[in-house]
Amino acid sequence: MSRSGTPQDPHGRLERTLEIRRRHGAPTTRRSRSHLCEVCENAVVESGSMCAACRARMLAGVVGGGTAPRARADRGRQPQDLLSRVPGVVYRASPDQHRRLSFVTDAVAELTGFHAEEFTSGRVGLGRLIHPDDQSSVRAVLAGRNLTGGFELEYRILTASGEVRWVSDRGRRSSRSSPNWDEGLLIDVTEKRVSYEQLLHESRHDALTGVPNRRTLEVRLAEECARSERSGAPMTALIIDADHFKQVNDTYGHDAGDRVLVGLAERLHGAIRQYDILARFGGEEFVVVLLGANEPEGTMLAERLCRTVEATRIADLAVTVSIGGASWQPGVTPDELLKRADTALYAAKAAGRNRISVFADASPTDEVTAPH
Repeated sequence: MSRSGTPQDPHGRLERTLEIRRRHGAPTTRRSRSHLCEVCENAVVESGSMCAACRARMLAGVVGGGTAPRARADRGRQPQDLLSRVPGVVYRASPDQHRRLSFVTDAVAELTGFHAEEFTSGRVGLGRLIHPDDQSSVRAVLAGRNLTGGFELEYRILTASGEVRWVSDRGRRSSRSSPNWDEGLLIDVTEKRVSYEQLLHESRHDALTGVPNRRTLEVRLAEECARSERSGAPMTALIIDADHFKQVNDTYGHDAGDRVLVGLAERLHGAIRQYDILARFGGEEFVVVLLGANEPEGTMLAERLCRTVEATRIADLAVTVSIGGASWQPGVTPDELLKRADTALYAAKAAGRNRISVFADASPTDEVTAPH
């Protein structure tokens, strides 16, 4: 009961209060100030510091005192945890030749042997690790323009232990800050690169002797002929044939024949100059391209090769060679040069083998005859 003796009517009193507020133009509802829950920072809260779901979890004992700061700290670690699961090294580097790192994931230690702190402290720069033979090419790319669209590199690095590793470096130059930074990903591709290099070597070299094969010879000879056309530099091609090789196979077997070819390749390689070209042409034939050698010089070098092979036994067998040579002339194609050398070789074999012959004026002439 009220003091007046009448029963209390809360609902009626509320209605009267609202009517009075309407007459005077006052708002009839409270204006709430919505904000995010301080715990999950996802749900919108009209009143209080946390949403109903977080309040329920707290009351249930799932979330206790001090949870909000811990949740925020956990969320701060999420980007780092995510980057740590990336297969490679995520980095942010200065765009200069030193490539100082302001940020790098811990995986850099496994790749380089240096810890992340050594990079971010400035004691070690990524540019320092680039192999000396690759530094100029890497710098040329990174000095280019429009790198905000991205760059892709593959180069060698030297680890803390001195080991050589191949890395793929893909990234872009950020334009969001000044100075700019290169943001990218390093991936160890050593195994893939070694396999590629091995396959490339096998495709370019003879499997038995290890010297360049015919295809490689054709490419190199075309390059040298083009260079001679431009500069007029002399060049002499020699085709070298192992004498009576079929008899070696028939008498001693193909294993002995293989040993003779391997030994012959070693003798020839040791007798030519470092910048000359040696290749297996096929069967028992080899080709030597004497760069910068005119006809007299080529004849002299061919004679030395002939005498070097004759002087020592190969695979416990006496082995001799016949050599046909041809000097490059303006307008002569690689195929024509080899055909001329082959014509000269035919003349050397017809004259008794163990000798050299050079091609001159469209017909071979014996230049040197070795004693039998």
